Amino acid sequence: MLGQMAAGVTHELNQPLTALQVFADNAVAFLDRGNADAARQNLRHIADAANRMGVLVSQLKTFARKSDGAPGPVDLARAIDNAARLVRNDFERAGAALEIRVVRPAIVTGDAIRIEQVLINLVRNALDAVRPCAARRVSVTLDAADRATLRIADTGLGLSPQARAHLFEPFFTTKPSGAGLGLGLAISSSIVQAMGGTLAAEDNPGGGAVFVLSLPLQEFPKP
Repeated sequence: MLGQMAAGVTHELNQPLTALQVFADNAVAFLDRGNADAARQNLRHIADAANRMGVLVSQLKTFARKSDGAPGPVDLARAIDNAARLVRNDFERAGAALEIRVVRPAIVTGDAIRIEQVLINLVRNALDAVRPCAARRVSVTLDAADRATLRIADTGLGLSPQARAHLFEPFFTTKPSGAGLGLGLAISSSIVQAMGGTLAAEDNPGGGAVFVLSLPLQEFPKP
């Protein structure tokens, strides 16, 4: 995974770096000719390339950052509510429905912020999947038996076998160019594994995809 990420970082940074050099040279040439409008356009391209590099570095920092606090009990129902509040506006703008169902509540051991980060990423991915569809619905279902299980289902177009085989690899993305760097699922999978959990993708029987997040339940000391 580290080797894939190193290769991906090199590729992703090389493109905007090359663009920065080209646009900077062009801007100088246009200024020398007194063509301020063309120089201004090249400066905008430079800003766009720098912004893309900033997004990449920000995601890499998230991947590398360790939690400041020790793992503690996390109420998954509350984590879902917190994540939902942060994406509600996105769903409203897209005309999509976000449905939350808690069959049985669950307490797990982990980092609440990290778990919410994973949930936000999965739910936003699901929203992106339903945008081109007539039925735009995403559901989040929490249940607990021997483990806590979260199912994030969408009514999108589903996942091809090729996409499913590479989903959790760094820099793999099914989104259009510029719409995603392909780090979200790799980071989410790493976070979940560090908490003793698993993250997998399945077909949604009703059409679309389902991401299944499984975490061990909090073990309370016996009295």
